Amino acid sequence: MDMYSNKADLNGIQVFEEVTALGLVTAALGLLAIVMTYILAPAASKKEGHFVSGIPGVGGILMTIGFLLTPWKILALAGAVELIYISVQIVPQILLLTADYINWAPPDDLEGEPVMFTSYKNRYEQIKGDDLPNGGYMILPVVRYVIAKSSGIYILYSLDMASRVVKSGSYNTIEECKSAASKYAKWKEVKPEN
Repeated sequence: MDMYSNKADLNGIQVFEEVTALGLVTAALGLLAIVMTYILAPAASKKEGHFVSGIPGVGGILMTIGFLLTPWKILALAGAVELIYISVQIVPQILLLTADYINWAPPDDLEGEPVMFTSYKNRYEQIKGDDLPNGGYMILPVVRYVIAKSSGIYILYSLDMASRVVKSGSYNTIEECKSAASKYAKWKEVKPEN
């Protein structure tokens, strides 16, 4: 009987070591994902001049699962910190921005009377902004277009996230404005106020 119990103990220890190793590898992959999302992606964005995204939440989930497979289960809280950060910081911002974009109306300071505008899109196009003192430049994303009518001509405005005019151009017809904008633009008519 002793022979079988020792063999069972050895198998149990081997399984325990394999599960612990799997947990540590999973937690390490989670840590790598967190570093890529919050350190490497912003650095790449700055270097490349356009937005580079990580995947928020994946690292936290992997770390949490990984440490739950090890004897050091308390370290699973390290992965949960990212998930708590996402739920407290990022999700409310996304909800507020979404509500703002749904209820959006063309800004009042545009020259001319707004006729049409597009729905929000993360980036219809990117425009090179002013040169910076360090030799770089800003990339300005266009997230909306507005067509306004002024003195018989139509003006196509390209707007950034803060509804600031990034670029504008004059055209003879609404169709010319639409063709000068992104082909992905979905246009809405401005409803007259009563």
